[in-house]
Order: sequence, then C-alpha cells, then structure tokens
Amino acid sequence: MRYQEQGGFWGLVGWCLAHWPALAGGVAGLYLSSYVHDELFRYSDSPFYGGPWALSFLPFVACLGAGIWFDWLARARRDVTRVPAHAPAHAHAPAQQGQVDPSFWAAGQKQETWEDVWREIEGLVGLEPVKQKLKEVVALVIASRQRVQQGLPPLYQSLHMAFLGNPGTGKTTVARLVGRLFKALGVLPSGHLVETDRSGLVAQYVGQTAPKTWQVVNQALGGVLFVDEAYSLARGQAGHDFGAEALDVLVKAMEDYRHSLCVILAGYTDETRKLFELNPGLKSRIAFVIEFPDYSPEELVEIAKKYAASRGWSLGEGAEEELLARFQQVRAAVGQLGNGRYARKVVEEAERRAAVRIARGEGPADVLLSEDFRGGR
Repeated sequence: MRYQEQGGFWGLVGWCLAHWPALAGGVAGLYLSSYVHDELFRYSDSPFYGGPWALSFLPFVACLGAGIWFDWLARARRDVTRVPAHAPAHAHAPAQQGQVDPSFWAAGQKQETWEDVWREIEGLVGLEPVKQKLKEVVALVIASRQRVQQGLPPLYQSLHMAFLGNPGTGKTTVARLVGRLFKALGVLPSGHLVETDRSGLVAQYVGQTAPKTWQVVNQALGGVLFVDEAYSLARGQAGHDFGAEALDVLVKAMEDYRHSLCVILAGYTDETRKLFELNPGLKSRIAFVIEFPDYSPEELVEIAKKYAASRGWSLGEGAEEELLARFQQVRAAVGQLGNGRYARKVVEEAERRAAVRIARGEGPADVLLSEDFRGGR
C-alpha cells in the first residue's frame, strides 16, 4: 500500500476529528498501526516481520485513547450550554441566542457599587412605592451580611419578585437595575437581564415546552429572568395548555436556583393576582410583590422633559404648561395610554411638528415650542 498517495485521507481524519473524535482516533490508529507493521518491520531479517502485532498495535491504542479524551472534552464543553428535556444545565454567561439586555455588558466594563446603582434608582421619576420596597430588599441583604459577620445564621430568603402595574410604568427599567443592584451587593454572580414572554417559553407541540423553558432559565442563571405578561401563561386552549407546563418549569427553577437566579414576573395587577390564585406554588415562591403606580401628570411632564433632553431638545417658554394641561386631560386614561410610553410619544409627535417648522426656517432648531405640542390636543 502506498501511503504517500493517501494525502486526502488525513484531511478526512481531521474533519472526523472535529465531529467524531473517538471514531477519528480509532481510524487513524488503525492506519498508523498498519503503517508501523508494514513499513518498519517489513525486512526479512527483522525478528518482528510477519510476527507479533503487539508493538505495532500501540499506535492504535494511543490514537483511540486520545480520540476518546477529545470526545469527552467536547461533550463536557457542550454540556455547559445544552439543556436536556428534564433539567437545566448551568451556564456562567447568557447564551448568544437569548434576549439578553446589551446595556448590562456596557455597565459591566467597570466595577459598580450598590450605591452607584441606587443613585440611578433614586433618579427615576416617581415610583416612590417601588423605591421603598427596593430599600427593604437592600436592607435585608446588608442585615444578613452583618449577621454572618457576628456569627449568626444569614437571613435566607428567595430573590423572586412580581412587578404589578400598567404598561409603561418602568417595570423593565427597574428589573434591569435590580440585576445590577444584586450583582453589586454580591447576591448574584452576573446580574444580567434576560427578557422573555409566553412566546419565548411555550412551544407549539407536546413535549417541546419544558426544554424551551429550561433553555431560557439556563440563559438567565446568575442573573434576572424577566417574564413579561406572565399571566398569559395561564391562558391556553382546552387540551393544549402548554403554558401550564412552562409554569411548572418556572416553579421548579425558582426553587432549585433560588440563590443564583432572580425571577421577576410582570404584568397587569388583576391578571397577575389571578395567576397566583391558580398556582399557589408560584405565589409562595415570590418574596416581593411590588406595585408600580401610574404616573401623575406632573411626573409625565418630567419624563417628557428628560426624553426630549436625551434627543437634544430643550423646552421653550410655555411648553411645560402645555404638556401639563395635555397630561391632565388624560389623567384617568393614562394607564391605557401607556404612561411613560405615552409621554415619549407626545415628544416624538412634537418633534415631527418642529421638523416642519424648522424646514420652513421658523424658530430655533433645538427647542420644542409650546405650539409644537398643541397639535395633538
């Protein structure tokens, strides 16, 4: 056999090595063993010619052993991110395909203290009941640490929360800050935020929902799993209520990983409370239920001002009064309109009117005038 003519063989072995290391090692070992026997011991005066294969068999054993070792190593690395159908796999960082908040990585470039994060929380417009609840959480963590330093048992409590309120009240923003706060306090190792909803947890066919939910849980380990409109998991067609299966997985994950995962269930107040009534096991694992109130007209003005400033605008004379009058008109319906989202929408509408004005050469190009806000009233 002319081994010089088999150059393509080793390319095939290399490809197999990347996909089936044990098989590739075995094949390569057989090839080398044959080479050793035929080429090194082919002379008639050699005592090994045509004789024992023990020595020439050693390359096969070595290559097969190396292949098995590489195969084990590859499987071990895959197990870090692969989630079996019945249980989660630990992960030290969120997977690329997850909906991981990118601002977490930007914040992670510097080491934050919990005081740094708290200043951001205090800087949020309104949300006084939310800030008061979060003060309790911080106090609990600090008190637990001090007890340990004095030789007392820590105050073990779960980290899981429920954020109740209408859309646009800052629930996602606060969830992001909670993750960073817990990381700075040393409660969670990474504090990253993974956002999901029913579509990210529930599959279409039998047997697919549990693995899909475990995959999302796996991505969130070490940080915060934010489940928006969590009450929708209790909705399903008769005989096809896979949302209940996702809830079962969440309940188990909340118990098994209560010291390394914070699950935040968010949604409308009434619907979420009904979800807790239907699933007492879920309710018992929620340590903090936080109500997010609707914004007042004055708070909506502050949100609009901050949003306009972030887009390079200042407010002209009378613009704040115009905004306040508009928000007072919709005070009773602000929850349905979207709260903070509505304030941002009003600013964007004013931007479009200002653009028309600026294009005509009328008025300053960096100021939103009171008349820019009147078109929507």
